[in-house]
Amino acid sequence: MISHIVKSESVSFGVYILKYLGQLSKHFIMKNQTVLVFIILCLFSCKSSTNQQETKPMTSSPRPDWLQGKWQRTNDEENKKTFEQWQKVSDTLYMGLGFAMQGNDTISKENMHIFLKDTVWNCDVFMPGDATPTSFLFTEHTDTSFVCENAQNEFPKKIAYTLKGDTIRATIAGGGPEILYLFVKE
Repeated sequence: MISHIVKSESVSFGVYILKYLGQLSKHFIMKNQTVLVFIILCLFSCKSSTNQQETKPMTSSPRPDWLQGKWQRTNDEENKKTFEQWQKVSDTLYMGLGFAMQGNDTISKENMHIFLKDTVWNCDVFMPGDATPTSFLFTEHTDTSFVCENAQNEFPKKIAYTLKGDTIRATIAGGGPEILYLFVKE
C-alpha cells in the first residue's frame, strides 16, 4: 500500500517536472535542447533507481552457520572442560550456550544470542545474575569468521571467532589479558 503511494507521488512529481520543463523549453534556443534532454534523462534514471531500491529485498551479510553444533575446548586448564553449543533458530538468530566443568561441577555458564537487527549482526552475552545482556556489534565478518566489539564493556571489549578446518579459534581481548580458546567439534 505504501509503495503505491510513494510511486503515485513520484509520478505526480515527475509529471509536474515534465510540464514545467515543457514550458521552460519554449524559452530555450535549439543549442540548449541538449541540456534539456540531459536533465530529463537524469530525472528518469533517478526514478528508475528508486524503484529498484523499493522492490529489491534486503540482502543480508554472511550468516554464522558454521558455528552450529557442539564444541569442546582443547587448550583448557588441567581438570577443566569447556564447551560451547550453538543452534540456528532462524536465518537471523543463533543461540549459544557456553559452560565450563571442573569434575562434575559447572563452574561457569553463559548464554549467547547472535542475531541480525536491521542490517547489523549483534551478539548478546547473558551472564547468570546480570539483569541485562552485554551487547556487542559485529565489526567484521566473513563466511568463516567474525569480530564483534563493545568499547564500553570492562572486559572483554572484543570477541573474535575464526573457523579453520575443524577448529574454531576464539579470542576475547581488550580491558584485560587476551584469552585464546581453541574448540573442536564433538
